[in-house]
Formats: sequence, structure tokens, C-alpha cells
Amino acid sequence: MASLWYVGVGLEVLSTLSGTVGKQLIRFSELTKEKNAAVSRSCFIGGLLVNTILGPIIDMGAYSFAAQSLIAPFGGLDVVWNAMLAPFMLKEELTKGRAAGCVLIVIGTVMAGAFGNHFETEYTIEYIEDTLLNVRVLLYLVLFICWFCLNRFHFMKYPQGSTVRGLSLGCTAGTLAGNMFCAKAAIELIQRSIHEQDASIWAHWLPYVLLLGAVFFAVSNVAYMTKGLQEYEALFMVTIYEGSMIVSGCLSGAVVLLDLKGLEAWRVFLYAVGVCVIVLGMLVIFKQEARQKSSLAAGKASIEAAEDLQMAASRSLYASCDAGTGEDPGTPKKKKEAGTGEDPGSPKKKKEKSKNVSQCCTKVACRIDGDTFEHVQRRKYTLKGTVHLRSTVVF
Repeated sequence: MASLWYVGVGLEVLSTLSGTVGKQLIRFSELTKEKNAAVSRSCFIGGLLVNTILGPIIDMGAYSFAAQSLIAPFGGLDVVWNAMLAPFMLKEELTKGRAAGCVLIVIGTVMAGAFGNHFETEYTIEYIEDTLLNVRVLLYLVLFICWFCLNRFHFMKYPQGSTVRGLSLGCTAGTLAGNMFCAKAAIELIQRSIHEQDASIWAHWLPYVLLLGAVFFAVSNVAYMTKGLQEYEALFMVTIYEGSMIVSGCLSGAVVLLDLKGLEAWRVFLYAVGVCVIVLGMLVIFKQEARQKSSLAAGKASIEAAEDLQMAASRSLYASCDAGTGEDPGTPKKKKEAGTGEDPGSPKKKKEKSKNVSQCCTKVACRIDGDTFEHVQRRKYTLKGTVHLRSTVVF
């Protein structure tokens, strides 16, 4: 089986591609919810089926041919597929920060895959029992539960749209999905019972616990991933999800299944460096998203300052429109136009004046402190960390 590790890698590449399609279908369903409810629902169901059935089946096939610590880093290819497809399928922008984060994750993935374990251990029921029923594994599970509770009951309480909440949803889903040690051990036992026709394996309680654990980790992450894709852009959420899944898969493979046992120290070191590079890529993306948030949300602007900008924008718009029409709104309206016998309040004049003002306001771009303000509706909105204002102008 060790000589077929490349088959496992190939299946994992296919699995990441299917995972990208499923996640983008879920995101697309959210974007089209108001425009076409039927299409939205179909895409949502299709995305869930791909993520919960097709993807895991291919994934399990990959883990049956290679060590978990070798397969896990290749999940980073999902980020590459997503970065390539999201600008076309979801019309999401691939910013420089996101691109840099993706590059770092890919570099870390290649390093971890190159220096990881390329050989398979013979998984007997005795070996798995000795490996899993250990204080080391118990401590790992306790720490993982603490990590899960911290996210579920603290970080996810942040308001929707918060970068912290998005990061928490992506990391929780990713770390749940990355714990493939149950699936790996269960698959090895199933293969052994079939190839060697050893039915005694199923007389032991351990295979059933492993199957339950595999189903739990495979299904439980879907709820958090789906929620994240509904609230955040796919480029952000998928990158965080995959980065977390890679770290979780590498860590659980090394700690729980002892995949790195027997490797040279320099290979273990470079493998760890690769995982750290993946984490660095996640941090780059996190900072990129944080910079895009409102300066109001970041505490860098006040409501009073926003109101001042709004008043200045309104005054600037009036001045520009007055210059375009040649009229002073502060002077009383004349009943008769000079040189004509027409009443300025007549339908014809009103129509012409409305047209002039409309054309003027269409061309006006009030610039305050270097920012363009569009005057169509009274409400505040934010873009790229700077307070922008929209205000209604009544003529």
C-alpha cells in the first residue's frame, strides 16, 4: 500500500475540487436567494450533497492509500480552486492580501506534503487499540473540546459580519473536518477485514466507535461551514476553513496516529515549518479582512464626525447644482421669467428645471477629504475602512 501513496494524493486533489464546487454552490444560493428562490434552493441542496456525501466518499478513498499527515496538507488546493473560480462564479474580488495568503498556504501545503510520511503503517486491531487508548490521545481530545467550546460559546457570539465571528466559524468547521483519525483507522480496519477475510475484527467494539467518530467529524463541520458561507464571502471563508482543516489534520495525524514516528528529525522540522507557513497565510487573510471593515466598527471614527461629513457633503452638492443651473436657492422665486410671459411654475418649466437639476446632480461628485460621496438616500455605509455617507437632497 505504501507504493500507492500517489493514488491517495490524486484522490485528495479530486476531493478538494469537488469541495470547492459544493462550497461555492452554497454561497451562490445565498447570493441568488432574493432574485430566484428556486435556483437558490437547488444550489443549496446540491452544495450540501456534494459536501456531505460526494466529497467525504472521495476523501475516504484518499485516506485509504496514504498516511493522514501526507493527505491532510493537500486540502490546501481547495483554496487555489476557490481563488481561481470565485471571481468568475461569485463575482468576488481576489485582493492582493487574499492572493498573498493563498500563495503562503499553497507553499506550506507543498512543504508539508513533500516532507511528510510517504509510508503506511499496518493497522491491526491490536495496533489501533494500543495507539488510541492512550493518555496522549485523551489530552488531545480534552484540549480540542476546550477549543470548540471557546469558539461556540464566545467567539461565535460576535455580531454577523464581524471578522472574529467569521474566523471562528471557519476555524471551527475546519478543525472538526480535519480530525480524520477516526475515519483513517476505520477505513484501514474495513480494508483489512475484506482483503484478509477477517470477520473477527467486527467482534471488537473499537471499529463501531471509530465509525461513529468518523460520521460525527464529517457531518458536524457542515453546519458551521454552511453558516459561514451564508454570512461571508467564499474567498475568505474557504481559505480559513481549509487552512484550519490542514492544521487539524496534520496535528491529529502526528499526535493521535503517530504518523511522523520514525521520520528523520530534519524532515519533521521541515514538515512543521510547512504547517506554520499555512498558519501564516491564514493570518495574512485575517488582516486583509480586518482592514476592509468599517472605521466606525474599528473605533477610528465617531458618529459626530460622520454627521459633520454628511452636512459638508450636502452643502457641496447644493453649491455644485446651483452652479450648474445658475440659480440661487436662497433667493425668492420669481413669478415671471424675464423676457417671457411664462410662469416658472408652469408644467413645462417645472419639467425643464427638474431635468437640469437631475443632469447636474448626476454629474456632481462631491469630494470631501479625498472620498467620493454619492447622494441618493439618507443612510451611512462603509467601504474599505473609511466612513462614506449617502444623504437625500430635496429640491
